[in-house]
Amino acid sequence: MKACSDLALTYKSGAGQGVNLSHIRCKGSKISSGGTTDGVIPFLKIMDSVTGNISRGGDRRKQY
Repeated sequence: MKACSDLALTYKSGAGQGVNLSHIRCKGSKISSGGTTDGVIPFLKIMDSVTGNISRGGDRRKQY
């Protein structure tokens, strides 16, 4: 969530930012608690929803 907050503040000021998500395990990887991971897509969806409604140049992005 810290990364999402940082992205939101950066986009709010009109700048861009890159994020390295390569350290997130692949979908289906086993974890120590016995479950499996969901992969990177859920993180991308969260970041998209957090940053998607931030004003850019006075216009809001269209929601399709």
